[in-house]
Amino acid sequence: MDKIEFGELLEYKKKSKIKAGDGLDLQEGKYPFFTSSNILSKSINEFQFNKPSLIFGTGGKPSVHYCNDNFSVSTDCLVAQPRENEKLELKYFYYFFIKDNLRVLEEGFKGAGLKHISRKYIDRIKIPLPPLKTQKHIAGILDDAVALRDKTQKLLEEYDALSQSIFLEMFGDPY
Repeated sequence: MDKIEFGELLEYKKKSKIKAGDGLDLQEGKYPFFTSSNILSKSINEFQFNKPSLIFGTGGKPSVHYCNDNFSVSTDCLVAQPRENEKLELKYFYYFFIKDNLRVLEEGFKGAGLKHISRKYIDRIKIPLPPLKTQKHIAGILDDAVALRDKTQKLLEEYDALSQSIFLEMFGDPY
């Protein structure tokens, strides 16, 4: 399978001027607000982007997010979208990074103190590029696996709450 450099397929959008500290709690704003964290924990009331995108955190530790809705990012993020003539399944690239290749991004973080990754480094990462149909198939399978994992996690949480409830009903509150 051919490998192609990431920078040949996607282009970066204009860098944000919004500081991470300007974000609101997740439930307070209208739109997701991505920072360099690998966990989405903030929101904001205005969006900067509205096309399917990959969001790379550039400060601290590696993070990659996928968003196909309205969203904004902080100054420590890069937003990548397919070049106009490219037909790509962005979720395929997202899963490429988060499933097996986050370490490739981690190797690009350099500096003393708070480490950063450069756009140039990300551009040079070589990615296997199967046909579009295969990209969509792989992304679909991984979407299903993630949905199943999330449902399983929710069930485990509900079973835990049920077992605590049964314990309290049978034995009362030990305190």
